Amino acid sequence: MNKSKFRTELKKIMPGYKWTVHKSSDPEYFLDATGIMTSGLNRTSTLQVIKRKMRATNNFEYEVMSSGFGLKARWLAKAKNNTLATALRDLQDHYVGNANRYIGHANDLKSAREKK
Repeated sequence: MNKSKFRTELKKIMPGYKWTVHKSSDPEYFLDATGIMTSGLNRTSTLQVIKRKMRATNNFEYEVMSSGFGLKARWLAKAKNNTLATALRDLQDHYVGNANRYIGHANDLKSAREKK
């Protein structure tokens, strides 16, 4: 695995983030990067991507996790898959599913208040 190829892969699929690829003690089998989105001086989103080469199969595994507003925001969720695009889609689907669940509850509360 190559750091510059990893950065190119990240920029191609997620160009809205500013990427930093970190040093690795074993770059042949492990790379990680942090992407940030900002609005002015405020960090609005952080995305962490870990790329592992599985020693037994020589296949890759991607682990992605994201956090919200601020430098010290906690990780909200993570996903793993064998391609970067699929791992990111799994993470996005997780957030969409949660958003739908919460909006359903919010609408139930709203409609219950409106009934007389």
